Amino acid sequence: MVRTKETKAVLSASVLATVLVAGTLLLLAVLGVFLLWDLHTGQAAAYHRKKQLQLHVESGFVLYAADSVAGSRMVQDSVYRLYEEEGNACLRAERYLWGLYEVVTVATVEGNASSVRMFGKAHPGPQHPALWVCNRRKAISFAGTTALFGEAWLPENGLQYVQMHARFFEGKPVEKEQIKTSGEQLPATDPAVRKNTEALWQLPEDTLSGGNLSVRRSFREAALCVGIAGERLEGDARGRVILRGEHLVIGSESRLQDILIVAASVRIESGFTGKVQVFARDSVVLEEKVLLEYPSGIYLQGEAPEGYLKMGEACEVNGYVIVEGTAPLKGRPKARYIQPENTRIRGLLWVNGIAQVQGSITGSVWLCESYYFAPEGFYSNIFYNARFFATDHFPYPLWQESAYERRCVQWLY
Repeated sequence: MVRTKETKAVLSASVLATVLVAGTLLLLAVLGVFLLWDLHTGQAAAYHRKKQLQLHVESGFVLYAADSVAGSRMVQDSVYRLYEEEGNACLRAERYLWGLYEVVTVATVEGNASSVRMFGKAHPGPQHPALWVCNRRKAISFAGTTALFGEAWLPENGLQYVQMHARFFEGKPVEKEQIKTSGEQLPATDPAVRKNTEALWQLPEDTLSGGNLSVRRSFREAALCVGIAGERLEGDARGRVILRGEHLVIGSESRLQDILIVAASVRIESGFTGKVQVFARDSVVLEEKVLLEYPSGIYLQGEAPEGYLKMGEACEVNGYVIVEGTAPLKGRPKARYIQPENTRIRGLLWVNGIAQVQGSITGSVWLCESYYFAPEGFYSNIFYNARFFATDHFPYPLWQESAYERRCVQWLY
């Protein structure tokens, strides 16, 4: 028997190091896969948690807008629980009036999800007419191209169509089903909103400006009240800012967004474009081609007997125009509100006094008396070349008492 010589495999010493390195790299690769998986899972969990908190905030706004009881509780309670079964569905809410709108902040108790939004009412008043005129037991007359789309709440003597300046009525006749009987007085206004409006003239001025300013304020911060020294205002102001003055002239180049203007009288120069709420005691005058973007507004207090609000040619106001009529007029009738034919209002027009309304109003119009002033004299209880369109496409200011339902006006910063 022949024996063969057995051979043994011989490995160099460097192979062991190579095996150790390869094994370590393989283990690191596996560990990296697990770490990436865990990171992805953590990021997904964080994303979904953040998304859930944002949905809780959104639910808070929806509840606030729809339910007056829940809305009050959200503001009054330190913690408001949306759902009993979810521990992180707890909210805090704050609310304050900004002009004739509400600013509401909703935030989650856990996490940092929050949002600030402006709200108005879903309805302009106890009814939603295209036109309301107080019942003084005198028929209302339509002349020229006057037309109405929606409900008309008019005096019990109804509506008639008349000739003006040798021109027969050329507008759209109103169907009987559209006409309802109005009340003797305009509906009641919200006392809390009125009180807040009256307090604007008593606010202390934090800073004083010569009329040329640049200021920005978040709606999460306290309001900044700026006193304007002089009459003409030029500059840039945005956010929770109140500009105070005596007789203010708003320059056409001024850049104003979301602010309040409070003065005895205000004149806005031709060509101005901005988003402001104006509050005046004596008078407001808009020169030609002024554009106030939504949500803007003009409020005239009406304590001055000669106070008036006059819109210039080709002006447009988006939001509201409100003219009070607390001071009695003496002598010849005089319009507290004047709107020419080629102007436009989108929103609420409310005048407690004599108004000359022409042009286009999309929203809701509430008037005490309507006149037309011509070179040869004046005509009472008449609308000449006016067009009224009822709509619920945008929220209305908090002014008249009506159903609670709120609607979001805009998101704030």
